[in-house]
Amino acid sequence: MHSYAKARVGVLVDVQNVFYAARDQFGGKLDFAKLLELALDGRSLIRAVAYCVTCPGTDPDKFHNSLKAHGYEIRERMLKVISEGVTKGDWDVGITIDAINMAKDLDVIIIVSGDGDFVDLVNYLKTTGKRVEAVCFHGATAGDLINAVSSYKWIDETQLIIRDGDNNGVCTR
Repeated sequence: MHSYAKARVGVLVDVQNVFYAARDQFGGKLDFAKLLELALDGRSLIRAVAYCVTCPGTDPDKFHNSLKAHGYEIRERMLKVISEGVTKGDWDVGITIDAINMAKDLDVIIIVSGDGDFVDLVNYLKTTGKRVEAVCFHGATAGDLINAVSSYKWIDETQLIIRDGDNNGVCTR
């Protein structure tokens, strides 16, 4: 059996997904440094990537700089307005492609999201011998994602900071 204590770990954060879960479940927002600490659990970080969606007219620089200071790479896309009242801004395909491309250099891939759309990715990565973990919110996570991953950890109040009314540059449309 492989020891995961010295595993090479990649952390992929679906920022929109966890932003809304933190806000809706706890009325707070994530402390991304504590989130990374929870995910790594003492293991070696190879890459941490935060997938962000930016609303037109907002300035995410402060938020992005904070993420970078804690070791995250930023992947950003602008929210697309498809038609009146309809927007698109998810990163599911981008996260999937990156996870597959990074897998050769990693032992463990951690998906920070509760989105059940990642089940096929999880199943694929596991067939290649990778350990796939989820870090997510209880009550805001698809059951099939929990069933698919090798293990999971719940985000709780200890990974949150007090809400100050600032959306941290996260698109809230």
